[in-house]
Amino acid sequence: MGRYVPVEILERVHDPIFITDERGRVELCNSAAAALLNCGRADLEGRRCWEITGLRSPEGKPLCSPHCLVQRKARKGLLPASHPALLQIGAGRALRLDVVSFAVSPPRGRRLAILHVLTPSSDPPVQDCPEEGRRGNGDRLNSLSPREHEILTQLASGRHTEEIAQALFLSAATVRNHVRSILSKLNVHSRIEAVLTSFSTQH
Repeated sequence: MGRYVPVEILERVHDPIFITDERGRVELCNSAAAALLNCGRADLEGRRCWEITGLRSPEGKPLCSPHCLVQRKARKGLLPASHPALLQIGAGRALRLDVVSFAVSPPRGRRLAILHVLTPSSDPPVQDCPEEGRRGNGDRLNSLSPREHEILTQLASGRHTEEIAQALFLSAATVRNHVRSILSKLNVHSRIEAVLTSFSTQH
């Protein structure tokens, strides 16, 4: 059903790529994917893909969810060649992507794996969020604890999990827990969106 893709090839490709298992958990990702989602690999691998990307169709419908259409189509061998998607990058702003997904010989002997290639469009980000998506950013930021504000400031400086842990004398696991809490409280899907949300509120 699939094909063998040597893991080391992922790093030679400039486009963001990640592989999910049959439960939607990220098994592997390359540096380009980590950079696009503004996360370290340790923050991506092992997590459900829909928790990380939150991709939507150009019409605003969720593409990423626990009931993944890509997974269902992969099992039937019906994956499309490519499809457009939007990746939220800030309050009211989304990056256009072309997404290609196909079944591969899974890592670690899994029954099914899907390789996703995310190609950012050359078109500028679009304004796509309804008004309710732009309201309440100040209230959400106020809901953060002092420690979460510290970590959000570190994220805005471009630091990754290990760097933040060292700077604040925390464990990497504790930092990741705080980041998950920040994303939940701000109702965002990625670190870059959390940072942009804080900037949009300050300026």
